[in-house]
Amino acid sequence: MFYRVTGWMLMVMLMIAGVLGCATSEPMMHRIEKLETMQRTERSESKAEYEALNREINLIMTRLDAISKTQADMVNTVTLQSEIVQNAVEKLQYSTPSTSVIQSSDSLRFRASDAQSSGTQDQAEGQQTDSGDQRPEVVYQTAYNDYINRNYDLAILEFQGFLAAFADSDLADNSQYWIGECYYAQARYDKALEQFELVLSRYPNGDKAVPALLKKGLCLIESGDVTGGQKILEELIEKHPYSSEARLAQDRLQNP
Repeated sequence: MFYRVTGWMLMVMLMIAGVLGCATSEPMMHRIEKLETMQRTERSESKAEYEALNREINLIMTRLDAISKTQADMVNTVTLQSEIVQNAVEKLQYSTPSTSVIQSSDSLRFRASDAQSSGTQDQAEGQQTDSGDQRPEVVYQTAYNDYINRNYDLAILEFQGFLAAFADSDLADNSQYWIGECYYAQARYDKALEQFELVLSRYPNGDKAVPALLKKGLCLIESGDVTGGQKILEELIEKHPYSSEARLAQDRLQNP
């Protein structure tokens, strides 16, 4: 009888212990599940924040690319307009619509054409001895007008005559430069390169020095020395970063 009662008591105690154990473990499991749910929620929120931030960065980059392209287009437009204005200013600055100018121009053209047919530079340089209006600005404008009108061979002879007669003129560097431009327009890059190098060596502080440096680099590229030409353009950008020539050089480097 004693053993039977003891067995029943043991069974009851085990049942009570089991119930207490379940009661103790259930809150713990609940907390663990809650922590796991919080971690999953935090990961989801972090992923969403990351994706939102990434989308915002991509949107900003797209806008920056659009702004850069707009600025590049504006620079190209301004550069083109600047060249047009520069040519117009030179044309207006040295033009004198008088009878004596017309006579001088006709006489100079005749002598330049004669020098071209004979093939001697001495005759071209001798064109300045005409009895008409031989002011430097008149002679220069005559040559420049022929360049504008694409009479390159005649313009070369006239600019050479100007340099022979007015070597100390403020327009001497311009004349040297436009001789190079005449050759460049004819795709005679070796001769054009010689003229631009003369501008750089004779008139390093003149207003045509930077344009001559640009054209020197372009002549080298067009002649096949791409590496040498690119180095010249990079040098120009480094020394004259805010010039219109620097923008043209940058554009050529980006679009070889």
